[in-house]
Amino acid sequence: MLIRRHIDLVNGKDDLAPVISRHQLAVQVQARTIIQEAHQRAEKIISAAEQEAEASSLLVRQRAEEAFWERADTMFMHWQKQQQQWESDVLSVMDVVLEQALEQLLTEVPESQRLQGLLRQLLLEKTQTDKATLCCHPSQQASIATMLENYSHLNWQLQPEESLPPDSLKLVTPQGELYLDWQLASQQLKPCPVEQQAP
Repeated sequence: MLIRRHIDLVNGKDDLAPVISRHQLAVQVQARTIIQEAHQRAEKIISAAEQEAEASSLLVRQRAEEAFWERADTMFMHWQKQQQQWESDVLSVMDVVLEQALEQLLTEVPESQRLQGLLRQLLLEKTQTDKATLCCHPSQQASIATMLENYSHLNWQLQPEESLPPDSLKLVTPQGELYLDWQLASQQLKPCPVEQQAP
């Protein structure tokens, strides 16, 4: 036999807690699932964004390195051209200085030493036993005669010749003539001009 019992509440109906329905529970479960899926999607999006950012950063770095080396190559080629031009300019200046110094030295050599140098060259070119005629300018005849005294074993005849420059000698032998001129020898001693390099 069922018996109903009544419980008297102190505060009446206010002590009754709200009753959660099955629908509300289903809504809460669905909400949690949606939130979890949202978190997972957010994590995937963040991970993909980080990977994309890393790839973009790597690409930017590669492009920056390529641009840097390209600029470095350009600067190096420009430096090489400047270096070559500088070397060419320095060589040109050195040639001019050397030519001027050599010309000054050759110009300052006394005539007696010039003739001694030419005579020494003739002795190197011809055997000392050759019969020959040594021609010189009349103004140098006495100086040449004095020099030939040191080579008395030579069978050379000294002969003045007006047409010869004062700083030149001509040796006439049966085999031919040998002409030496101080000015011509000085020109041959000057350095050749440096060829400009093609850009």
